[in-house]
Amino acid sequence: MLRKAFDIGEKSIIPLEVLYRPKEAFSDGVSNENKSLYEYIEEYANNKIYCDKLPVKFPSKEAYWYYNVFFELFPYSNFYTDYWMPKWVKNHNGNPSARVLN
Repeated sequence: MLRKAFDIGEKSIIPLEVLYRPKEAFSDGVSNENKSLYEYIEEYANNKIYCDKLPVKFPSKEAYWYYNVFFELFPYSNFYTDYWMPKWVKNHNGNPSARVLN
């Protein structure tokens, strides 16, 4: 119904190929088909973090970068910030994109 509401034909403010494309996870839907947003962020984090050995609780430089950004923005936070993925996600390899899930 929501897609139909925006479909006013050729003069639609949203191109029809965008309006009717398949549903995707947020990080995939805001990027292109060749490279997902998480890959851009992963590449950025790998270039930004200059260390050979990460603290044990971080599976990747990307996770470590997110952790540091969070505490830079919320320095007095006492949230539980260990790396996690939902229990139902198996073999996620630390990637936040739905494209990498089976």
